[in-house]
Amino acid sequence: MPHTVSGAPPPSRQVLRPATPRDETRRNGPSARNSPRSARLGANERRRYSRGIPMITTPAPARSSGFWLVALAGALWGTGGLAATFAADHSALSWPALSAIRLVGGGVLMLVVIAATGELRGIPRTREAVRHVALTAVLSAIYQGAYFQSIALVGVAVSTVISLGAAPVAVALATAIRSRRMPGWAVIAALIAAVVGLVLVSGAPAAASDPGKTVLGVLLALIAGLSFAATTVVNRRTVPGLTPGALIATSFTLAGLLIAIWGAFAGFDLASTDPVGWAWIAFLAVVPTALAYLAFFGGLHRGVPSTTAAILSLIEPVTATLLAVTILHEPLTPAASLGIALLLLAVVLSHIGQYFLPQGAVSKQAENVNRARR
Repeated sequence: MPHTVSGAPPPSRQVLRPATPRDETRRNGPSARNSPRSARLGANERRRYSRGIPMITTPAPARSSGFWLVALAGALWGTGGLAATFAADHSALSWPALSAIRLVGGGVLMLVVIAATGELRGIPRTREAVRHVALTAVLSAIYQGAYFQSIALVGVAVSTVISLGAAPVAVALATAIRSRRMPGWAVIAALIAAVVGLVLVSGAPAAASDPGKTVLGVLLALIAGLSFAATTVVNRRTVPGLTPGALIATSFTLAGLLIAIWGAFAGFDLASTDPVGWAWIAFLAVVPTALAYLAFFGGLHRGVPSTTAAILSLIEPVTATLLAVTILHEPLTPAASLGIALLLLAVVLSHIGQYFLPQGAVSKQAENVNRARR
């Protein structure tokens, strides 16, 4: 028992609470309610502020580092097409089989990493975490399967334009509907530049074939784009205790097993792969899968808006085009050059747009950060 002066009442325990507008008024006078800080608060923020709930927003340095992490993910994804082409030259594996091995390899690699760091024991077993992992796994499997099947039906150009172009547009529409606000001018300009640039970079589509196959291929490419958009939106919301590494380790291993079921019907001719092919498959599992998605989910967890992240994913075709020009010595057409410039402009505009969040987005960011810190 702490020592007290005889006859004096014991000191009361002081309970600290966040300052409220009423406290601000007492300290600084009636004008405090009309201070710049109060003027910047939206309705949701004022309500949280008046109840004494601390407002924690994603700091600008964290959001900036997240921006560059997502940009890095786009660049790493751009190496996947070249690596997959080289792997296919040294193997008779079907595209579903190659996708399954890539995802399982990336997931198992992250399992080893988080087991070595002790992070594996900290994976939450809550119902929310299980749902999040399962949903990410299903969406990833749908994206991989739909995208590669679309390529087989309508070619790389059409599949790339529709799948990659639909993702940022779908994310922007979902964000606008959810927040009931139109995107800012920078985001709209970035979306226009991104879609036009993607069309120019992808080039002319292949010659028209069977109309039925064309329609099916377009629908599959659209499904791939929507599934990637859904993955982006879902993982913008953090689950307490579920780190990006743990998410990749669990969801990608499960996604790879789901695709392996499809690949079993298409053929798993592992014996046809020579050592060079296995080296390229290992590259696929490590660089454009494990490392790329680790950077992507890490950027989302640092507060990068979903629309910005979807636009940054379009760095992938820029990287793929530049690698094809430098390594495969493919010609760079004027249209492709203009497309690259427009895609880079979209990246710059998305970087600007993430600092002009609509009212209400700040409080949503605060809730996500608070959840991650619990």
